[in-house]
Amino acid sequence: MFWNKKNPDLNKLGLGTGLKTQKEKWTVTEISNYDWGVDGRSVEYLLTSGDGREAYLEVERFEGENEIYFSEVVPIERNILEQAIKDAGIIFKDINFELDEHYNGSFKNETLMTSWRPVESFLFYDLNEMMITIEVIENTKFQAFYGKEITENEIKF
Repeated sequence: MFWNKKNPDLNKLGLGTGLKTQKEKWTVTEISNYDWGVDGRSVEYLLTSGDGREAYLEVERFEGENEIYFSEVVPIERNILEQAIKDAGIIFKDINFELDEHYNGSFKNETLMTSWRPVESFLFYDLNEMMITIEVIENTKFQAFYGKEITENEIKF
């Protein structure tokens, strides 16, 4: 892990890169690439905190600028996630989130050297722009993440 003053290209962070965001220190422990077809590409970093929590930093190039999303893994049961997709809404932390975006694509874990795998991503937002993301991998594995869009200024190296 390293900490320096020069901010590297967010599309090219390496394993072991240390960063600070959301008032926490994180280390890049896995790197995955996503291909969203006509909607572009993104790179996603699995971050691990000193106390073992996991979060994701997704960097998507859009119209020449980075769109950056920070989200932590949240344990929500599969049946609740499936129902949220069907209903286009989910209640989390007593707050209503509504489905706003849905993407089909594929991803490849560069760290584990996996092959490209199909993925669907469902983005649900509340009124304060917080989001719940549900990812469905190969139509069998369901994961949920809670987070928000952040700016490059919110990330320190």
